[in-house]
Amino acid sequence: MENDFNQGVSAFPSDHCDDYFIELCALSTTDTLTVEEWKQLELHLSICANCREIKAQYDGLIATIVPALAADQTKADDGHASDSWPVEQAEASLMARIDRENISPEKDLPSTTATLRQRRIRWPYAWAAVFLAASIWAAYQFDTHRGRGSLEIVTLPTSSTHDAQHDLPRSVPLPSGQENNEQQQAAKITELRHQLQTSLSDVVRLEGQKSSLEDELARRNTDLGRNSQDRIELERQLALAQSTAQSLQDKLSLSTSRSSQETTQSQTLQAQVEELSASLRKKDQDLAQNEDLLQHDRDIRNLIGARDLYIAEIYDVAKTGKTQKPFGRVFYTRGKSLVFYAYDLDQQPGVKLASTFQAWGRKGIDQQHDINLGIFYQDDQNKKRWVLKSDDNATLSQLDAVFVTVEPHGESSKPSGEPLLFTYLRLTPNHP
Repeated sequence: MENDFNQGVSAFPSDHCDDYFIELCALSTTDTLTVEEWKQLELHLSICANCREIKAQYDGLIATIVPALAADQTKADDGHASDSWPVEQAEASLMARIDRENISPEKDLPSTTATLRQRRIRWPYAWAAVFLAASIWAAYQFDTHRGRGSLEIVTLPTSSTHDAQHDLPRSVPLPSGQENNEQQQAAKITELRHQLQTSLSDVVRLEGQKSSLEDELARRNTDLGRNSQDRIELERQLALAQSTAQSLQDKLSLSTSRSSQETTQSQTLQAQVEELSASLRKKDQDLAQNEDLLQHDRDIRNLIGARDLYIAEIYDVAKTGKTQKPFGRVFYTRGKSLVFYAYDLDQQPGVKLASTFQAWGRKGIDQQHDINLGIFYQDDQNKKRWVLKSDDNATLSQLDAVFVTVEPHGESSKPSGEPLLFTYLRLTPNHP
């Protein structure tokens, strides 16, 4: 009887079925699927005819191998020798089937990282399970065969043993070839057991790696979810900050534009204020001058209209007896007011334009206590006329004479030069 593990299983239709569910079909025969994977497989089989066919082929494979093993055992028990099938032949047949059908258990699939890692771990489990089954079956066959040989040797019929005692020595040695064959088979069984133990250790190690990888995957998925949430929150905060910054930038631009306009308007208003201030000062000066002139006009009218008015013409006479350029006119009301007009004062030799003309009052012949009456101011530049007015009744009532001096350094506390014009005030009024 020829035993082939892949008998009756067609090539995987990888173009039409997902390798993941083909893997589940294979693993379903080893009783290693989880409840969730069983549910996925059952749901997929309800809609995929190709996978149902593949599942049936795997189930048929298991269904034919077990009865074949049982049949071999029955024949062995009946004394019929069965064909030997070493482990190397089973493994070679299995590998040849895989190469012939071009089965790639670890083919990369377009799936998530977790599914890919689980598939790469499960495929070695499936093939390890098949290999272990083949190894166990071969060992079982060998043990059965060796047991039959031992029984044939040890449990010989009594009659045959009794007859042989007359022809053979007491001990019947086994043929040397058969003994060597049994030793080789025992060594192979030991090696297979060692391989089985190694495979079981690999399974345990892979299970541990699988658990570690699943924990690492869960942790990374958690970190990925947390990082995704943090990224979303940071993106939201960034968008909010950018929106706020843009709003502030717009406000700043608007404020800058308004500030520039307000600065221009302020400069314009400042220029207008300065212009209006200058105009106001000019008008104030004109008004003050007009008021002063009006007051002078009023004083002059009062002076001219007084009943005890004294009017005098004053001339400066040189040593030769000739009249000098400067002259003046005095309007005096005793003890009340004094108006002194002076003409051509700047025509005096040695007088500068910056010189100051100052009026003084004198009492009697006391020249040490001359009284300052004030500074002449130019009333009419075209007519070269200067004027001085005094309304100090107490001072005027004490004066006997009045005169004019030139002060080159401004107003002085006492006369610094010779009098230009001089007149007495103790005279009889000539315009009553």
